Amino acid sequence: MFFKRIISYILIIIISLILTASASSYPGPKQQLIRFHVIANSDSKEDQAVKLKVRDRLLEEFGQELGRSHSLEESRKLILEKMDEIERTAQQEVDKYLAGYKVQAVLGHFDFPTKAYGNMILPAGNYEALRIVIGKGQGANWWCVMFPPLCFVDITHGVASENINLAEDMEEETKIVYKFKIVEWWDKLISLFS
Repeated sequence: MFFKRIISYILIIIISLILTASASSYPGPKQQLIRFHVIANSDSKEDQAVKLKVRDRLLEEFGQELGRSHSLEESRKLILEKMDEIERTAQQEVDKYLAGYKVQAVLGHFDFPTKAYGNMILPAGNYEALRIVIGKGQGANWWCVMFPPLCFVDITHGVASENINLAEDMEEETKIVYKFKIVEWWDKLISLFS
């Protein structure tokens, strides 16, 4: 019995060290993605329709190439290389429908509220994003996750609602229970030796 207890303690220590090493080297979710925003001039029906036209055109023109990216660095490099072309393409699309609206494309870090994207919830925080701002940029935005390339798979999930309280919705629908995996393993190990 004493020998089994010593072995179990050694196993627990080894597992703890492995988990600690892997957890500390794993980058957080904010560092692993690039968001894509198209922000309308205003909330008027016309401005919102143009925003979606710009989104469609940019995804059509650059989606295939950006969708093949295999890393955050590769995506960032492609975006920076294509930045002038992205801005020019967006401006051409806006000019088809509205006169006098300037378009600005910027890759940077911006603060965002908590948002849902399909089944994924992105907590509030500072994220890297490619922003396309149309005119004054005071309207509702369309957004998606550019890397990993979720935008290019299904653009229908990229609708951000400003009137949604995700914290309340999550509390009502889901009860989250936090556990340490090591405790679960410990319980299993003890049951094996019992």
